[in-house]
Amino acid sequence: MIHPTIELCHLSQNQGPPPDRRKIAGVSTRRTASPPAAPPSVDFEIIELMRRFMLDMRDSWTEGCRRLGLSAPAAHVMTLLEQGPHPMRDLAAALNIDASYVTAIVDSLESAGLALRRADPTDRRVRVIEITDRGHAALHDLFEDLSASNLLLARLTLDQRRELRDLLARCLDAGT
Repeated sequence: MIHPTIELCHLSQNQGPPPDRRKIAGVSTRRTASPPAAPPSVDFEIIELMRRFMLDMRDSWTEGCRRLGLSAPAAHVMTLLEQGPHPMRDLAAALNIDASYVTAIVDSLESAGLALRRADPTDRRVRVIEITDRGHAALHDLFEDLSASNLLLARLTLDQRRELRDLLARCLDAGT
């Protein structure tokens, strides 16, 4: 049996719940009817397994970014830009970081030819960031590298991966 350690940083520091960054990532925030409650030990095991999985994925992500000469936050910005252009303020909100840090990230992406700034066609005072063809190619390379080197997902068949994807999407209410 797995004995989880659950850290609720925001709640334990009286910060309230963490901000909802799912909206910009295309995840619906609509709540659905609650499913029947599982025994607490099952929920804790799921949480612990997901925590361990995410730690391993984070390490793989960081290493993949390093091999491409990107910081993990820069690659995260690129995944958001893959969905379409975004104002810098939306990127800052999605990443829960200061706008000045987003500026530094976008500066590095722009100097590498991976993203560019342009005026928003509906409000020329606002600058939107979009991914370039070179940025799409780099992001594709990153995901290809992660897929090829990921030993966790390699243990699953293609059908099991699809099932996992569908279950995670259902948990996040994103649909597929």
